Amino acid sequence: MNVTTKLCIIPFIAMIMQSSCHTGGSSTGENDTFIQGNEVTVTGDQFRAAGMMLGNMEKVLFENAIRLNGMISVPPEYKAGVSIIMPGFVRRIPVVEGEFVHEGETVLELANTDYIQLQQDYLEAFYSLNYLRSEYERQKSLIGDNITSQKNYLSAESEYDKMLAIYEGLTEKLRLINIDPGNVEKGKITSVIRIPAPITGYITTQKAYLGMFLESHDIIVEIIDTRNLQLKLSAFEKDVLHIQPGQLIRYRNVDAPDEWHVASVRIVGKSVDPETRTIPVYGRIEEEDKEVYLDGMYVEAEIITQDREAYGLPNESIQKEEDKFFIFAKKDEGDDEIFFERRYVTVGQVSETHTEIITDTALTEILVKGAPNLKIESSIQ
Repeated sequence: MNVTTKLCIIPFIAMIMQSSCHTGGSSTGENDTFIQGNEVTVTGDQFRAAGMMLGNMEKVLFENAIRLNGMISVPPEYKAGVSIIMPGFVRRIPVVEGEFVHEGETVLELANTDYIQLQQDYLEAFYSLNYLRSEYERQKSLIGDNITSQKNYLSAESEYDKMLAIYEGLTEKLRLINIDPGNVEKGKITSVIRIPAPITGYITTQKAYLGMFLESHDIIVEIIDTRNLQLKLSAFEKDVLHIQPGQLIRYRNVDAPDEWHVASVRIVGKSVDPETRTIPVYGRIEEEDKEVYLDGMYVEAEIITQDREAYGLPNESIQKEEDKFFIFAKKDEGDDEIFFERRYVTVGQVSETHTEIITDTALTEILVKGAPNLKIESSIQ
C-alpha cells in the first residue's frame, strides 16, 4: 500500500474547470496543472484567472489578548425593588413588565383603612399641638412676670414637647406612604396611597394583581436603568496582573458569535473569589450598544493588554492539513509556468487578517492570495 499526494486547482472559470489533477508529472492539455510530490505547476492563465498573488513575509502588529467570560449587568445603584411601608390591598396597577417609567411615576395603588386611621391620628396630634403650644407660650409669659409657678411652666413645656414629637413622627409616616400632611390638615383624608417608582428605568418584574394583599416586606415590582449597563467579567488570578483600567475589551453575545462590540476596562476587582479563584473586571459599554444588550446576558470577551510586532502572512495563505500548517512558496518559473512547493510552517498568534509565522521568517515569493484554490488530496492505493 502506498500513499500518493495530489494537488489540484479548484476551478474558478470554464477554462480552469478543464484542468485535472494528475500524479507523476503527466499532462493531457495546455491548461492542466502539473504535479510532482509536494510541487505544483500553475500556468499563467490559471494564475491570473484564480486571482493569485505573490508576497513576502511582513512585520505585523499582533495583539496580546486575555480571554474571559461574563455577563451584562447593572450596578446596584441602578436597580431597584419596590416595596411598601404599610400593608394594603392592590387597587390599581398602571404599569406592566417591559414598560419604561420615570422616577416618581406611580407603579401601584393600594387601599387600606389603616391609612385612614393614620391620618386621623395625625389630625388629633395637629390640633392638640396647637392647643399645647398656646398653653406653653402662655405659661412662659406668666412665669416671666412671676405670676405662675415653675411647676406649671415645666408641665406645659413637657406636654408640648411630647406632642411635638408625636406630631413630627406622624408627619414622616404620612410622607413615607406618599400622603401630603398639608392635605390632611385641610380635611382631605384618603384610603388610597400611590407607590412611586424610585428610579427611572424599565419594569422587569411585576407580581401584583388586583385585590392582592401586600405585606410590608413584599417586593412586588423591580426596575432597572438600562442606561447604565456594564460588563461584569471574571478574570483568573494569573491574568489579572496584566489587566488595567482603560484597556480595550472586545465582547460578543454567545448566541451571536459574529457580532463583536467594543468596551473599555473601568474597574479591576481587588479580592479573589475563594471558590472560583477569579477576580471581577467591570467594563464600560458604548452608548449605542446599551440598546442591543439586556441585563443578565452572557458574553464572551477578550481584553487587549498590549500590541507586539512579529512576522506574519495573510490568513488566506495558510493552509491546514490535519494538525499541520503549510504554505505554497514559489520555487521556479518557466515559459508561462510557475512552480510552487509546499512548505510546512509553525504558526503563532492569529489576528483577523494575519497569522504569525514562527519558523522560516525569511521566505519570499509566497502565494498570499489564491492559495485556497490549490487543493491537497491524499489517496491510498
